[in-house]
Amino acid sequence: MKFPVYSERPANTESVIPPLREIFRGTAVTVCEFTSADLRQGILREPDTVGFSLPGIIGEVSSYTDQIGETGLQEMSAAIHAGRVMLAICAGAYFPHRQTIYDPSWGQRRSRTPINHLIKGLAQGPVADMGGQYDPSLWPSDLSLCDVWHKTAGSTALNSTWHRTSVAYGNGPAFYPDNPDDPDLEPLAFYASVPGKPLAAASLQHGAGKILMLGVLPHIGYRDIPQMEGFAKVRQLMEDLKGHESGRQNFQRLIGERLRIQINTYLTLKNQ
Repeated sequence: MKFPVYSERPANTESVIPPLREIFRGTAVTVCEFTSADLRQGILREPDTVGFSLPGIIGEVSSYTDQIGETGLQEMSAAIHAGRVMLAICAGAYFPHRQTIYDPSWGQRRSRTPINHLIKGLAQGPVADMGGQYDPSLWPSDLSLCDVWHKTAGSTALNSTWHRTSVAYGNGPAFYPDNPDDPDLEPLAFYASVPGKPLAAASLQHGAGKILMLGVLPHIGYRDIPQMEGFAKVRQLMEDLKGHESGRQNFQRLIGERLRIQINTYLTLKNQ
C-alpha cells in the first residue's frame, strides 16, 4: 500500500515525508512521491493508494494551479470520494477551496475562485500578524509560533477534550466553511488568538473519504529547525518550539489517528 506526497517544486515535500513515515511505522503503508504526470496517469486511483498529501510550499508563490489545475482536482476528488484520505497542508490546503485569499501585509493581495473545488468555503491568510515574509536564502525564515486549541489524541468526533499549545506556522490559511454546522465537518483545531477563533485544522467528509486540512504545521518540531549560524530568528524559533513539544506531539498524534482511521475505512470498503 502507498501514500504518495506531491513532489514538484515549490512543494515542500521533504518536511512532510519523515513525519508521515513515523505515523505509518509498523504498518504496510509506504510513503512515496508523485508528480503531476503521475496524477494524470491515475496514481491516486490505483487500488493500493490509500491516501495522499498535498504539502505546503517553499516560498510564497504556489504553482498548484498550473501544475495540478482543474483536471488534477477532479482526479483528487474521485480518489477521495472512493474512500481515500487527503492530507492538505498550508498552500496545499488553500488550493482545494471554493475561494482562496492570500493577503500578506508585506506584499500583493492574491485571490482565486476556481470553477471546480473540493471544499465549500474560504481559505484566507496569512492569519492575523503571524507568519512573515519569505527569505529566499533560508526556508524557515517565514515560520513563526502560533497558539491553537486542538483536540487531544484519542478524542472522537462525539467525545472530545481540547488542549492549548503552540505550533509552527508558515503563512497558512484560516478556514471559513460555508456551513460551519456541516455534520460532515469535524473541527480539529482553532486559532486561539485570532478574533472569532477560525478553524486552524479540520476533517471534512468527501464521499466515502476525507480531507484533512491543516493551516498550521504540527508535523514540524523543534528538532526539525536547523540552527543556522547568524540567523537569530530561526534559532529563537527552535527554542520557542522546544517549550511546546509535548503539546505539538499530541496534536500530531491526533492527525496520525485520523489518517489511520480513514485508511482502515478505505481498506474495508475496498475489500467488500
